[in-house]
Amino acid sequence: MVMSQDVLRNRNCRGCGVVFCVCGRCDRGQSYCSPLCRRGARRQQLRAANRRHQRTDAGRRLHRMRQRDYRLRRAKARVTDHGSPVIVLPGGTQRNRLGSCAVCGRYSRWIDPFPAIPLLRSPRGRQRTVGKRSKIYVFR
Repeated sequence: MVMSQDVLRNRNCRGCGVVFCVCGRCDRGQSYCSPLCRRGARRQQLRAANRRHQRTDAGRRLHRMRQRDYRLRRAKARVTDHGSPVIVLPGGTQRNRLGSCAVCGRYSRWIDPFPAIPLLRSPRGRQRTVGKRSKIYVFR
């Protein structure tokens, strides 16, 4: 009896550029190899949006009011003791290796070298792909 294995699909991380794999069950169009890369990219997107907003008149006015409130709060309370140190546990930023799914960790010896590439969104919101996926798989 031969047990079938899932075929892994290669992806390039948009955050750090590392190649990572995702199995067919977990593939939801991931663009980042880990939550760490996803958070970093999201942080950059939010900073850019905040910069754009603060260039507008409404953004400047809201920033001015927020800063005024912040300075008033800082003038009232003075803390004389320090808080507890943050404890960082090792192993939270470990990268997944090629041959295992970056989401669930499932191992496979089969990697699809030509996964479907989503290009554009159709008017109905669905992703269109170029051609069909290849049925030729690479054995690792």
